Amino acid sequence: MINLRLREGTRVLTTHPDFEFVKPGRENLFINGLGEYSAGKVFTELSDYEHYSKVDNLHLFVRCHSEEVRERLRSLESTFMELARSHNNTTSMHNCTKRHVIVAYENKYGRDGLQ
Repeated sequence: MINLRLREGTRVLTTHPDFEFVKPGRENLFINGLGEYSAGKVFTELSDYEHYSKVDNLHLFVRCHSEEVRERLRSLESTFMELARSHNNTTSMHNCTKRHVIVAYENKYGRDGLQ
């Protein structure tokens, strides 16, 4: 008889009090989600990323709750890009995920949000 045991679930972070992931058109910050050299690249001006696909499962559309949060995320661009490269080393197409963004932000600024 085979004895099967269910694994405990892993908590996957998908939200943060300082920002939210939104549908295209509501964002004030864009993070390139997919690309060999550009996954994790952060854009704050629509004209800089208007040529990227607006498919929301390919890229990250972020609504920051303050200008300070927007600048914080912008300053983490190199961290996002590094995480995207290290996360998936079996293919040349790297990806930056919501989890990457939240974990990097929390490591630097915490979970409690701006007060």
